[in-house]
Amino acid sequence: MIEPAQHEQLPARARPFIAAVNKENSEFGLSAELLLAIIETESAFNPMAKSSIPAFGLMQIVPASAGQDATEKLFGKPRLLAPSYLYNADNNIRVGAAYFNILYYRYFKGIENPVSRLYCAIAAYNTGPGNVSLALTGEKMRLRPAIAIANKMTSSQVYEHLLQNLPYEETINYLQKVNARLGNYTEALSNG
Repeated sequence: MIEPAQHEQLPARARPFIAAVNKENSEFGLSAELLLAIIETESAFNPMAKSSIPAFGLMQIVPASAGQDATEKLFGKPRLLAPSYLYNADNNIRVGAAYFNILYYRYFKGIENPVSRLYCAIAAYNTGPGNVSLALTGEKMRLRPAIAIANKMTSSQVYEHLLQNLPYEETINYLQKVNARLGNYTEALSNG
């Protein structure tokens, strides 16, 4: 939870989204620092961002994939969200937080070390859980064997293994950027 006294510790571009980040991080068991790190990496705090995929808004939601998983959690059944819905910052943060919650608490829940689980969920937010599983196992896009492998490693070994084995350079860079920004936000808010 980001307190009012801490707002000045954050980039000016992040401040309009603090209320939504606080609401969703609390509801979905995530940290505000993590959501800010993802938003900065995904869209540089531009609520109208659109990628070539296409992914929309602050947390770059792809309606046909992450959007379907998140809407099933939020509304009880999958829905195809319109870009206009995802360009609304509050809606976008809610859908993105719900999707990250699914990755961390459902897909990778079997990973015992919470930091290792976080690294896997961050990478999966960019490339999907199957590619993270492939990076861990070297051959299978299945979660159970990937989780077993992750549980035999320290969190730093999981991080290094992912950096060496993720199938896309974009995801490797993404994991590094989100992790670095998460550290920066954690430090900034602890000094506030």
